[in-house]
Amino acid sequence: MNNAKIGFSVGCFHESANALEALSILRNSGCRVVELNSQILEHIGNEKYDQIIATNLAGFEYVSMHADVFEYGKPGTAEILKEIEHLNHIRQLDLVVFHPDIIFDFGVLANIDLKVGIENMDHNKKSFRSVEDIKDILDRFPKFGFVLDVNHILTNDPTLKSVSTFFDVLGGKIVQYHLSGYKTLHDPLFKTKQVEIIQAMQIKNLPIIVESLLAPEDIVRERNYILENL
Repeated sequence: MNNAKIGFSVGCFHESANALEALSILRNSGCRVVELNSQILEHIGNEKYDQIIATNLAGFEYVSMHADVFEYGKPGTAEILKEIEHLNHIRQLDLVVFHPDIIFDFGVLANIDLKVGIENMDHNKKSFRSVEDIKDILDRFPKFGFVLDVNHILTNDPTLKSVSTFFDVLGGKIVQYHLSGYKTLHDPLFKTKQVEIIQAMQIKNLPIIVESLLAPEDIVRERNYILENL
């Protein structure tokens, strides 16, 4: 793999590997961009485990994290954020991604020393599916960035015509993409052949986190398919 800003969520391999195993798989495949999930926090604070995490993250040029889906601002918030901040001390996170639809108090995220990104939601959610919802929060909290999930837009708008509106209104706030095919949930693009999802990304120099559900042996095939169709 080359140094293109295309990487994978460790959750891509949840059926075959835990978070640490997924990191090893990705690193050995030459991947230098990765998104962690909350599974990595299970033993955070243990000195030995912290060193294992640091070792496994060595060599990655861009590391984001998808935070727990949680009602931030309610009891339990401080404990989750403390764990993420601890991980941030082990390896500075380039971004922490939050689902905004159930956040109780966005102010708690504005007051932490982390780079925060909020993600547009899919058709199963009641809010934050539209440009207007996302813009409202980004206007109120200009510190936040925007993670554009093309799969989620497709579930709301099968024509993908609304993608242009997201770029026109929020293009300057986009800091990362989430990308995957969509037939049932997060399908491999090399299987769905949905080139239109890949080509919907109008700004090409941003980190792309692939969320397709994959077998480890499909990493290179998925990445190459995306590169060939950007």
